[in-house]
Amino acid sequence: MVIVSLYFDDKEYENIKKVADLYGVSTTDFIKNSILEDLEDELDYIGAIQSERV
Repeated sequence: MVIVSLYFDDKEYENIKKVADLYGVSTTDFIKNSILEDLEDELDYIGAIQSERV
C-alpha cells in the first residue's frame, strides 16, 4: 500500500468536505473515489482511442 499526501488550501478543503458530507463519506474516501473514477474514465478513453487506430 502507498500513502500519498495532498495539500489543499482551506477553501478547497471546505468544498471537498461539503460534498463528501453530502455523500455521507469521509473526505479521504471521497478524494480516493473521485480520483479512481476519473482514472477509470481516462483509461476507457485511451482504450477507445487506441482501438480506433487499429
